Amino acid sequence: MEPIRKIVIQLFLIGMICVSPLSGQDGGKLSLLVTPGINLPVGTPTEMFTLGGGAELSGIFSMPFAPWLGTKGSLDYSFVPTASQEATNNLSLLTFSAGAGPVIEAAPWLSFYAFGSGGYGLGIYKGETGGSAYIGAEAGVSFILSPSFGIGAGGGYRHYFSKPTPFYQGINVHLGSFIRFGQGGKKPNIEMIDIRFDPVFPVFYKHYDNHTLGSITLQNSESGPIEDVKVSLYIQQYMDGPKQCALFETMGKNETREVPLYALFADNVLSITEGTKVAAEVISEYTFRGKELTKKETQTVRLYDRNAMTWDDDRKAAAFCTAKDPEILRFSKNVAGLVRDHQSKAVNLNFRIAMGLFEGLKLHGVNYVIDPQTPYSDFSADAAVVDYLQFPVQTLEYKAGDCDDLSILYTALLESTGIETAFITVPGHIFAAFSLGIPPAEAKKLFKNPGDLIYRDDTVWLPVEITLMQQGFLKAWETGAREWREHDPEGKAALFPVHEAWTEYEPVGLTGAGSGIAFPDQEIVMAEYTRAVNRFVEREIAGEVEALESKIAESREPARLQNKLGVLYARYGLLDKAEGLFEAAAKNQHVPAMINIGNLLYLKEDYTSALKYYEQADDLRPGRPAALIGLAKVNYELENFGTVKRIYEEIQRKDPDAAVRFSYLTAGADDTARASAVMDRETVRWAEEE
Repeated sequence: MEPIRKIVIQLFLIGMICVSPLSGQDGGKLSLLVTPGINLPVGTPTEMFTLGGGAELSGIFSMPFAPWLGTKGSLDYSFVPTASQEATNNLSLLTFSAGAGPVIEAAPWLSFYAFGSGGYGLGIYKGETGGSAYIGAEAGVSFILSPSFGIGAGGGYRHYFSKPTPFYQGINVHLGSFIRFGQGGKKPNIEMIDIRFDPVFPVFYKHYDNHTLGSITLQNSESGPIEDVKVSLYIQQYMDGPKQCALFETMGKNETREVPLYALFADNVLSITEGTKVAAEVISEYTFRGKELTKKETQTVRLYDRNAMTWDDDRKAAAFCTAKDPEILRFSKNVAGLVRDHQSKAVNLNFRIAMGLFEGLKLHGVNYVIDPQTPYSDFSADAAVVDYLQFPVQTLEYKAGDCDDLSILYTALLESTGIETAFITVPGHIFAAFSLGIPPAEAKKLFKNPGDLIYRDDTVWLPVEITLMQQGFLKAWETGAREWREHDPEGKAALFPVHEAWTEYEPVGLTGAGSGIAFPDQEIVMAEYTRAVNRFVEREIAGEVEALESKIAESREPARLQNKLGVLYARYGLLDKAEGLFEAAAKNQHVPAMINIGNLLYLKEDYTSALKYYEQADDLRPGRPAALIGLAKVNYELENFGTVKRIYEEIQRKDPDAAVRFSYLTAGADDTARASAVMDRETVRWAEEE
């Protein structure tokens, strides 16, 4: 008996800290447990036996198809003392049993179980051995304090058969702590199914930060709810770290969720010049019963080259419009500087810069060449076909491009000078447009053919068929306007402002391309630009000049007609011709002519002289908006801000639209107002007889 007692003591001490977690069972999992307990005889055996103890070694297996159903196999040793003082009269039982029953999880930290069992017991009593079948039942509760530690309590009943009376009947009660075997190495039981990735286009690498490039279906296959579920995506080499795509506080057992996938790429993704395949790692992290678990799945993702794009959204072209590229800035700033210094002030600065850049590109040798491999006319009709688009600096370097390449280059150059642009698409074709920066009413007065412009809300757009680079700006404008008129009534023309498109498809910088591009000689650019401006002015005003000159010659009171012809010259930058006509009209006390002389002096920055003419005109005909605007602007330049405020209030009453346009006048001498004033110095309100 001494060896048996030693075994019992050892099992009891181990069992006090080693009870397996019934509540933690997952489907298809096996747990081992050692349970110490106290045995209390009932029925007839109470006359022979007293309180005893023992320990049970058992294994519990949860069914894969029903994790709530457990099966149990056990080996139990019980020591039952007798009322007799003789040691040989004590009963030792070794029982083999099997059973099954439910395991009910009431909470992640609490579960209940109940088993029915049966088996065979071997006993040693008074030095003799014997055996008997038995049946029993047990129930209990488990409290999970951590993934690997908890406490539990339970009890059961056993009935050993013998004739004529049961050999032994007893109640077993156990109480102790437990360690959950195998929990430290628990495998995550979350499924990432139906993983899907779209092809990735490097030019939109910023876009993927908040727009999906794929999705997965996440399923919680744990035996209970999980918490703090986080899904991330990582593509080695092209991402600095995993991008978190989703975060859920909890997911119920067997719950599924559709998870969109995002990526925060590094800019080195733009180094891809040939399409490639890379490994993408989807990472799922969560907490189950206090334990943090992680599962990873790897899938292949296709990365196209940096020039690739599909035409499922025409606004995508804006991502290639890199207005801040150093070579683009160098080209545009040089041309814009020449235009600003040119004596002609035809129309407005936006118009002149656009014309100058067009002529500069022509002299640079840029040509329209249809790419036989990726023609826009074919590729734009199929949203799934991958097209090849050039960055602006590449087109400058290659000196050739398709209609999309040339449109992107032209808009990038204009945007780099601060001029807003747009893409125009018609079936099978794309071209460019730029904003004139003036109200529609002013544009309709300014141009001979206002129908050649596009009016959207309060913005006036001038279309340019950029593929006609070698035929000149006026031909490109005329053709672009005709293409718009032909397709717009049928709803087949669309205009996409680049600034709006940038909110969805941010432009990216292409480094290491186009360095050292040689630009055309400045004198040649200036000469070609001057010819283009003169052709435009002649086309616009030749007929009207001839008609007005004829009327002036026949009129007895020509002041109104002289001023009108002067305004025509002034609007197209022929200020010397305009000045003589204004002076002739002003001699007859023609108030609009006086205002216009003030405008000329303002443009020459002779503010004191301009002020005298504006005041004289306002004295003769008080409250004319053109005179008030002139007075406000010269007083602003002379820093008479109190006077400016008073005049501006009158402008608000007389011409609210003009007040909005010149609102910087009320801001005093702060930096923003000064910048607006500098930009506005070429803008005057030419006065005509009402």
